[in-house]
Amino acid sequence: MHPDLEFALSLADDADAFTLPRFEAADFTLGWKDDRSEVTEADRGAESLLAARVLAERPEHGFFG
Repeated sequence: MHPDLEFALSLADDADAFTLPRFEAADFTLGWKDDRSEVTEADRGAESLLAARVLAERPEHGFFG
């Protein structure tokens, strides 16, 4: 498997492991982004987790989110 694909799949697994238990337990707070779309604390937490991994493991890449 290509290393980039392997990394992307591991990021997806991390996001799933972080968000799924929160959604299954209905343990999240709903908020609104500036564009009036919904966002949860689980969404924001997953984004922070993924950004940290991308920037730590692929510092030559940026993260926009």
